[in-house]
Amino acid sequence: MERYHNRTNVGFAGKLLAAGLAWLAFWSGAQCLAQYGLTASPDLLPLLAAPESAPIAPTGTVSGSSATGSTRAPNLLRLPPVESDISPPIHSESSNFGGLSVAGLSQPSNPTMPLVPLPTVEGTNANGQQEPSGKPEPSAGTLIDQMLREEQAACNKDRQTIHARHVLGHRRWLIEECDPRPRGEWYFEGAGLIMGRNDPNQVWFSYQSNNNANEIMSSEQARTSWQGGWLGTVGHSFACDNWRLEGTYWGLAVMKGDATAIHPDFVSSTLNFTDVVYADPTIPGLPVDLFTGAYEQALWRSNEIHNAEINLVRHRIPWEGYRVGIDWLVGVRYFRFDERLTYGSKRHPDPWGSAPELEGYLSDRVENNLVGVQLGFDVRWPISDCLVLSCRPKVGLYNNHIHNRFDAYRGDGELFAPNPDPLVGTPVPGRYPVVSSDDRFSVLTEIEARLTWQINPRWSAFVGYRLVAVSEIALADEQYPFYVVDIVDAIQHIDSNGDLLLHGGVAGVSFDF
Repeated sequence: MERYHNRTNVGFAGKLLAAGLAWLAFWSGAQCLAQYGLTASPDLLPLLAAPESAPIAPTGTVSGSSATGSTRAPNLLRLPPVESDISPPIHSESSNFGGLSVAGLSQPSNPTMPLVPLPTVEGTNANGQQEPSGKPEPSAGTLIDQMLREEQAACNKDRQTIHARHVLGHRRWLIEECDPRPRGEWYFEGAGLIMGRNDPNQVWFSYQSNNNANEIMSSEQARTSWQGGWLGTVGHSFACDNWRLEGTYWGLAVMKGDATAIHPDFVSSTLNFTDVVYADPTIPGLPVDLFTGAYEQALWRSNEIHNAEINLVRHRIPWEGYRVGIDWLVGVRYFRFDERLTYGSKRHPDPWGSAPELEGYLSDRVENNLVGVQLGFDVRWPISDCLVLSCRPKVGLYNNHIHNRFDAYRGDGELFAPNPDPLVGTPVPGRYPVVSSDDRFSVLTEIEARLTWQINPRWSAFVGYRLVAVSEIALADEQYPFYVVDIVDAIQHIDSNGDLLLHGGVAGVSFDF
């Protein structure tokens, strides 16, 4: 019994819920139809919004006695005559009805109101006959087209009257300009650089003869001096200056450094020349004689640096209320660091090169070629009406293709070679020069801070400071072996766990055209 009552209750609840959903659907449909009528048929608005009046007959002419006869007219509202684009002029006869309204209120019977005929089909008259069409009626399509045209006209008007804050060119301060047309724009940036590098690692090459503890010269002493360079950027902005594509090249002149070791008791090399002979067996003596008890020893260093990159910049213009503007960029970069370190020794007191047969040289040249992708940002902060402080950090992942060459020779060009008949052990394979290459994973980071002065809408000048850091890079100092004869295990193996830091100032101008 209890289960039966439960089923009855569930059934009643289900019916009640179904009835509620049906009522909700009916009410929603009615609202939708009413909304559709209001939006699509403006001519029905008077019928829906008229005040209460005497009832009207459906159509045709009704006599006054029919209001009180056995056949009664339906209780409809009598409305004032309404003329619209889809209804012909009203010529109905007036009649007097003295009934009740739908609301049950008595209506005055004295005023006579014209009857409102039913709307006729478009293109026909009241008798249903076809008549020539006059003014075309707006359809849904034409209404939408008209709305779109009006919206476009309003948008064009706003774009002509509102002065948007627009940035002309590269890193220039905001100026007022009314130019709603999307247009491309070119800009050029030229600058001078003065940069230096971090000190190289300390690798000892010379010491006082017969006094091993008195080391005299290391590779750190052959540090390079600050050197000038140049920077050039050509870019094109498009899509209303929202995107920029720019190419940049910068490089430095050859950075040079040197160091010498001289002592009254002569100088000798810390490197071991065991089993190193001349490639030409007819030459008397051994190469070690040129590096022991020498009048002078020296180091010469040279660095070449080149950088080329192409970046796609997403430019975001700072609007009023937001003082900071942030751009992001993505691009590709090629960076080359070429270093050469030459170690020389002479057994004569005259200038270098005057007696080449009494001079010996070891030279290593290592080239780092980094190719990879980078990601960066450009943050700008205006500090006055025409001064902008900006900072642009960039970081990238690169494949470093390293090429290394190690030479050992006499001043007149005679090459050294491993001893083909050593006293102990087997001969060392290989010969000089030793050439090898390898690929390593490197990371390059660059950050630049600038202060830009906007001279006029097209010209600007800037000064700044930049720092470039490269990891997993090969340096020439690290390629020198302790045993000069160790070609296979030491010289052919490239040491690339060094790092390079470049930093310095930059100053230039930017021009937009």
